[in-house]
Amino acid sequence: MQTVKRKRSPLLLMSLSLAGLFIIAVITPIVPTTAASLDANLVLEVVWKADTSAHPIAGGCNIAVDGVGHLYVTDYGVDGHSYQIHKFDSSGSYVMSWGSTGSGPGEFSWRPDTPDGGPDAGFLATDQAGNVYVSDGYNFRVQKFNGEGEFLLEWGTMGEADGQFLPPSVGPASIDSQGNVYVPDFAHVQIFDGSGHFLDQFGSFGSNEGEFQGASQVGWDSQGNLYIADLLNGRYQKFDAEGTLLQVVSAAGDGALLMPFQVVVDSQDHVFVTDNSERLQLFDTEGHFITSWTEPGNGDGPFELVSAVAVDREDNLYIAFFRQDGGCAPYKVRLN
Repeated sequence: MQTVKRKRSPLLLMSLSLAGLFIIAVITPIVPTTAASLDANLVLEVVWKADTSAHPIAGGCNIAVDGVGHLYVTDYGVDGHSYQIHKFDSSGSYVMSWGSTGSGPGEFSWRPDTPDGGPDAGFLATDQAGNVYVSDGYNFRVQKFNGEGEFLLEWGTMGEADGQFLPPSVGPASIDSQGNVYVPDFAHVQIFDGSGHFLDQFGSFGSNEGEFQGASQVGWDSQGNLYIADLLNGRYQKFDAEGTLLQVVSAAGDGALLMPFQVVVDSQDHVFVTDNSERLQLFDTEGHFITSWTEPGNGDGPFELVSAVAVDREDNLYIAFFRQDGGCAPYKVRLN
């Protein structure tokens, strides 16, 4: 086993063209009932599809769910730069929206204004009190709101010091059971308390074990082990709570990872991984591939990609799908 290096790497001045991560479009899909998988004994039963009819979600479609089942979804708008967060209740009905484009409190910069593009960088997480944390990627900060969209605080700037974030952007925040906020910035993962005070950080740039090229969302299993997506290295890495590397998961064929972006673990230690494709993959905690799903089915696909996944306290999954001619379709599903 290897212990993760706890040091900062030099400033990473780079522009990544990851346009395939998020596709902008508009649609009103048909409500499905189940999603088939490679394992006929494992299906995703659809509980509801969020009602986006009044507020179609054209781009973005990163999601988070709070402790009472409220779903929060990012939206880049039809023009790709009109940033808002939409809230849906526990039945999938629209509740409210907040946010706009800019750099002030409650404003966001989630996509680069450059011709060659770059990684989309507007992500959400929630804590046990129902507060919403927004990774505001190209403002190089994290903003914190209550569940009604009221701005509470912010932290971070671009830089190399503790509590600052390296280019190309701020990645998706994740919240552990103690309320600590884990925020990646491509080569590192920094840890803050819920008020934005820096606690620790780990990782360095590279492709060796314990290094990252695109550190992304963090998930935790029932033993407190961390699972961290490693985007451009095509893998996810598993660490114990002390930062010791336990496993690197990268495979060919079934279980192959194409730019893995999210790792989400439910209370039964099912490890769900999105990988910039139309599928959601399922692994066990030892890294063994179990199955994958490609669409809810019943005429609602095919989808270009699984944009995001989240899990609630009752192990319901929330999956956001895109298709090229369709936009965002967020679902609540149950694994059976």
